[in-house]
Amino acid sequence: MDASNEQIKSILDDEYLSLKRYKHKQNAQILYNIIKFKAKYNMVNYHRPMYIDAKTFLKSYISAADNQDFGYDEVNFAKIKNIIMLLPIDEKLSLLYTARRYYTINGYNTDTISKEICTQKIKYEWRKGNYLNCFLLKVGNDFCGLVLGFLIYAIIAMLILLPAPCEQMAFFNVKLKVYSPLSILNYPLNALCLITGNGSIAPSVVPNGISGVIVYFMGVLLWYILVINFLFKKIEKYMYKFL
Repeated sequence: MDASNEQIKSILDDEYLSLKRYKHKQNAQILYNIIKFKAKYNMVNYHRPMYIDAKTFLKSYISAADNQDFGYDEVNFAKIKNIIMLLPIDEKLSLLYTARRYYTINGYNTDTISKEICTQKIKYEWRKGNYLNCFLLKVGNDFCGLVLGFLIYAIIAMLILLPAPCEQMAFFNVKLKVYSPLSILNYPLNALCLITGNGSIAPSVVPNGISGVIVYFMGVLLWYILVINFLFKKIEKYMYKFL
């Protein structure tokens, strides 16, 4: 083992010993230095797993802030995020949940950390290949996500309204409303009217046989999933504030 590694270990040994001498405020900074050092030199399991260091850092840092005088008792989430982002994605999520729990216990606003949790969940589901869960998380995250979901739904509806290459492939008998003499505008306008559910402005869509009924049912089901998923996520965020 070369000398540089021995020097690094010696520095870490001294830092760990220092943890026993100080209270939360000093320990938080010592742990911050330890974690950054271990990540930089790829010694994530020296003494103990870096995940444990990060959990201990969260408790020390948030407790230290809570014990400060007025004006000095704010928690810097950027500093917390700087540490959490050094760990694998599944450990990131666990640490973010831990941080949010400490935030709640100490009376800090959890909006920023809840938003980061959602962002990391989306990345986690994407990496696992759970694209449907990723889409539902994105749609349920905020109003912009919901609008994106509705736009995708409108595009699907527009594709359904387009004429099939042959009659045997048509799932529906469609009678469009005329909102524009240009087909390139008329189809999107009819799609938007269709998803409003208002029969007086929507085009007539009648399923052709069993396959048409199945596709129609799946379309309606997708619509309810989008709306209910968004409402559920909002209720979940609201309820968490009282836990």
